[in-house]
Amino acid sequence: MSLTLFCADCWADNPAGAERCRRCGAVLALQRAADYVEKLIRALDHPESATPVRSTTILGKIGDPRAIGPSSRLALDAPDPYIAEAAVLVLGNFESERVTVLLRMVQRRGAAPARRAAGAALRARTHVHTPNGQGASDDLDR
Repeated sequence: MSLTLFCADCWADNPAGAERCRRCGAVLALQRAADYVEKLIRALDHPESATPVRSTTILGKIGDPRAIGPSSRLALDAPDPYIAEAAVLVLGNFESERVTVLLRMVQRRGAAPARRAAGAALRARTHVHTPNGQGASDDLDR
């Protein structure tokens, strides 16, 4: 059995030792030289849905800010609602006004799993404890 290399631009399979992708012509050595976060970001567009979910989970744990842009795109426009949800979980790890605005957008118009995740992320960042133990933002995603 021979080793197969996948092109990170078009996901075509290529034989081991290939210099360029047989489908799109991308230079495979440049793809192999990319750092781990760049490879995870590229994997967000993989056609098999478990791969983007797995990549977003890892990106969320790493916390690299390069994940914000691609995760934002997926949170709003992913064809799979669970990929969108996973992207929102990544975004919830970043504290910025840009991310807060995006989470509010997802909460209004995202897929149901992504809306729930956005609501939870917003509650986590805006939860204010009051004397009676109730949070000031308990109804954010209703």
